Amino acid sequence: KNQQRALTSHFGFRDPDILLLTDDQYDRQKKPTAANIRNGFRWLLQGAQPGDMLVFHYSGHGSQVPDRTGQEADGKNEV
Repeated sequence: KNQQRALTSHFGFRDPDILLLTDDQYDRQKKPTAANIRNGFRWLLQGAQPGDMLVFHYSGHGSQVPDRTGQEADGKNEV
């Protein structure tokens, strides 16, 4: 949400022109699943014209695997 605020406040983007996928949303189509991320790329690229400014930002872990060392409190390592 900080990225969205920066895009609208400092770079002139409009909220309807931003697709934000986060775990805390109720709309299942706006959760960051692999399918929704692929759909997001299609949404971002559809209708793009020379001179358009497109922004993609990813922040997060790709996956979790069992922690075999016992160092992680939740028992999982992020990869």
